Amino acid sequence: MKKISLQWRITIMTSLLIAISCISINLLMFRSGSNYMDSLEFYINDYSQNSENGFYINIPDDKMDLFLDKFSDQIYKNKLSLNKKGWMLTGLVSLLSGILAYYVSGKSLEPLKELSENIEQIQIKNLSDSKIEEVNIKEFERLVSSFNDMLERLSASFKNQREFTANAAHELKTPLAIIQSQIDLYEEDNSSLDSESKEFLSMLKSQISKLNTIITSLLDLSELESIKRQNKIELSSLIDEIIDDLYPLLDKNKIKISNNICKDLYILGSDTLIYRLFYNLIENAIKYNKENGKIEIWSEIENSFINIFVKDDGIGMDQEDLKNIFNPFYRSNNKKSLVDGSGLGLALVDGIAKVHKAEISVSSEINFGSTFKIKFNKLDK
Repeated sequence: MKKISLQWRITIMTSLLIAISCISINLLMFRSGSNYMDSLEFYINDYSQNSENGFYINIPDDKMDLFLDKFSDQIYKNKLSLNKKGWMLTGLVSLLSGILAYYVSGKSLEPLKELSENIEQIQIKNLSDSKIEEVNIKEFERLVSSFNDMLERLSASFKNQREFTANAAHELKTPLAIIQSQIDLYEEDNSSLDSESKEFLSMLKSQISKLNTIITSLLDLSELESIKRQNKIELSSLIDEIIDDLYPLLDKNKIKISNNICKDLYILGSDTLIYRLFYNLIENAIKYNKENGKIEIWSEIENSFINIFVKDDGIGMDQEDLKNIFNPFYRSNNKKSLVDGSGLGLALVDGIAKVHKAEISVSSEINFGSTFKIKFNKLDK
């Protein structure tokens, strides 16, 4: 009952009440009609035996029993007919009442449907401009007022969050950039550093680069909902572009990659975010692959959906990893990856998939690689 719409709940409850009322009326009327029919037999006997009424029925005694039997049969048939018609009328009235109740409840709930449609159009990027118009229905006035107040509070909260994130990212990146530049200058001025100092400076630069990546990913995660998603994206060419950008890393680790996505497959979304989604997936397929490994990318059409698969034959993941890989900052216990990561790449992938109403899943086996599947809504050409 919890999953049934409000309109159907009203319809079912109204129909049940009407049906119970009709059944009760039908039983009472049948009972009353039967009593009246039964009284006819006694009335005829009394009337025919009383000559003072001016009416006399002459039935021979030897045929009286036969007459009464036939008369009783006729009354019984009339009762059956009355009962049948009563139940037919009860069913018809209940059915028509249910249809009428569904129509009337639908008309009555139209303001609620409009309210739901308006709420569905609200996005984080336009909270402040998405106030619901006042309705002239007393029951909804308080609901609409409370909802608009909530939108204002949410808008202010998200605005503060975005400003804090942007300011924090700026404040963090500035000292990192200064440190990076100072290290570069120090290396230029001291070209004859010993191996230990060079190793130390290299470690510092690596950690600075990692911090910059984390800050950028956190900023991207906080801004996902506010980015417009109205681009028509052709997936095969997008994947080709990503492969070209990642070619140095592919070549360095001697990993072969194949793009077998069908041409002219389109989705609607943000080209920047979808690029980042597949970039992170393919980059991870390189990081957690083996030397001389391979990566396969292909597509499947499923009704009105497009399934994109990214498969590698790398180190794979265990069940614990599969449960947590989309959590921010989660790091696998498997230390065989070719490149160190920040733990935010797949969290960003999951966030991008969600804002595009796509589904992402993964299957994997230790030492046999992983396969990521992303299910998008297909966009017609």
